Amino acid sequence: KTYNLREIYEFLQTKKIPLIIDSAHGARFAFSEDLPESAVKNSHVCVMSLHKTLPALTQRSILHAGEALADSNLKKIDKKMNFYTTTSPSYLLMASSELAVALMESCGKDIFAAVKRNREAFAEEIGENSLIRVYDSNDFSKLLVKTPLDGEELMKLLRKEYKIQAEMAIGRSVLFITGRGHRPEDLQYLARSIKDAVGKNKAKEDGLLDSGASAPINFFPRLKAIGYGLQGAIKEGQAVEADVYQAEGLVAAEDIIPYPPGIPLIREFEIINKESIEVLIYFNYKKIKCYQNIPDIFSAE
Repeated sequence: KTYNLREIYEFLQTKKIPLIIDSAHGARFAFSEDLPESAVKNSHVCVMSLHKTLPALTQRSILHAGEALADSNLKKIDKKMNFYTTTSPSYLLMASSELAVALMESCGKDIFAAVKRNREAFAEEIGENSLIRVYDSNDFSKLLVKTPLDGEELMKLLRKEYKIQAEMAIGRSVLFITGRGHRPEDLQYLARSIKDAVGKNKAKEDGLLDSGASAPINFFPRLKAIGYGLQGAIKEGQAVEADVYQAEGLVAAEDIIPYPPGIPLIREFEIINKESIEVLIYFNYKKIKCYQNIPDIFSAE
């Protein structure tokens, strides 16, 4: 799901705070009324990666500066762009950006109408299997599929056995991105492959669990946290280590940021609640990159 950017944008407008959006996967939104509203309309500055969801060569991105942005800020952006970008750009890459946008402006509506039809057919075929779920989304070009199998294992199976490369895996879910280059038969093959992989491998997983042969999963080995009083103060300014299962009620001494998507799950100085711990346990953090920001004041002596 996407955020209600218009509401956020209008609120920040009243506070005279510029809104800068990383809309890496949102370049296609402007070319279909059935997709979420483009972030370009609801931001002061918006960055988009054309190569992620439009037919442009890799390393192509664009920066939109909204009309509501103050001239002084526009000048700052222009200065930084001149400072950091190259004086010898790739005309091949630049041309691919122009061609991608031109294609979408002329055919984008029809292209994404076809993408939507393909997704609906895929979800219908997958829905015949009660063990597999396709999550609803207002971005129909993304398919988030949940199965009884570990997402990482399913992604490996699809790549090795069926020559299908998924976008990412998290928990028991796998994400796929569809676009202009996919035909109806491609989505049909994906649906059949997922059902086949689940059918062949679920019995193995069930047998392993029933036999007790699998060791308990260490979802997140240690979680650094600091003690706190009733007012949330740092106890003696020292960080202590707490097992994730015993961290409820402590105050985090660092950010816990799973990647993807790179959005903090727990922030520094935030009280660690039961819901956060459940998420940590639900996702196997040995299989998801997790960045931790440890402040200097808590560094080991």
